[in-house]
Amino acid sequence: MKILSSTLQPTKMTRLFLLSIFSLSLHFRNAMQTISKPQYFTTADSVKIMFVDKGDPSKTPIIFIQGSDGSSFEWQVFSKRLEKDYRLILSDRRGMGLSSRLLPSRKLTMVNYMQDIITLMEKLNIKKCVLLGWSFGGSVAAEFALKYPDKVSSLILVCPLSDANQLWLDRAEAIYPIAVKNNDTAALATIDKLKRGNSLTIDDEYSLVKVQNVAIYNTTAVDSFYKYSDSKAYGYNDTTLGTDWENIIAQKNIYDNYSNLSRISKILCPTLIICGADDHIITQKQCYKIQASIAKSKLEVIEKCGHMPFIERPNVLEKALRDFVK
Repeated sequence: MKILSSTLQPTKMTRLFLLSIFSLSLHFRNAMQTISKPQYFTTADSVKIMFVDKGDPSKTPIIFIQGSDGSSFEWQVFSKRLEKDYRLILSDRRGMGLSSRLLPSRKLTMVNYMQDIITLMEKLNIKKCVLLGWSFGGSVAAEFALKYPDKVSSLILVCPLSDANQLWLDRAEAIYPIAVKNNDTAALATIDKLKRGNSLTIDDEYSLVKVQNVAIYNTTAVDSFYKYSDSKAYGYNDTTLGTDWENIIAQKNIYDNYSNLSRISKILCPTLIICGADDHIITQKQCYKIQASIAKSKLEVIEKCGHMPFIERPNVLEKALRDFVK
């Protein structure tokens, strides 16, 4: 019996080993299956727009609008938390991510962005949606809710841009001590221009951006996200993930001197405003102004968080979204 036992023992161990390998392979296969393949549509002016449609098609549709650069990749990762309970539509705005790149000479308008949302909704046969916009995407979402109130059931504005001049003033205030310490003459000259009320060139803006990313509080979480998230599995590479300065220039005519504070009081749908307590770009002061302007609005400030709550404090953001979109 001892001999028989010894000959059977490796077989049992082998089975356990193979079972563990099989379980791991299922885990990774299922993980890959949750990554929805990108789809595309072409606009009336021949721009190819990438979008992802995932989650439960029978549930409330939420359309996500990204910020001023990069892609929807970060939101695609975050939105996996919501797939069982909502229909989720994420898109790379024209000129960004996996959507068509634009010629440097092409100027973008807010109408372009709003029409792209309309086209997307028509393609997917969505009559009404929850519209979520982050940063400059919050500006697009607010403008869309103003122009097409019958198509928006509720609005979620995450660290939303509402006043571009105030954005640069707040950023300059956060950066000033760093620029002084480093004797950064270019940044200090730009800050002086801001204080005198002068318009900024793209080089001026870059002189502030390159000093330090004062938008992020939890840099460890952000660094880990980009280190361990498999962007290639989502179809992105360094070019389609990164900042496209030509696209920033193309948008510049929209956000230069942009402000919606005098108009957003006309937004009638329920609105959730999310603010990072330690965001030095879209500050709490700016978000309180937005909340005061929209009648049916609620402001939620996330502590120990900067401009990227979907990476810095994803659990808190998820709870806020679920509490708002029942």
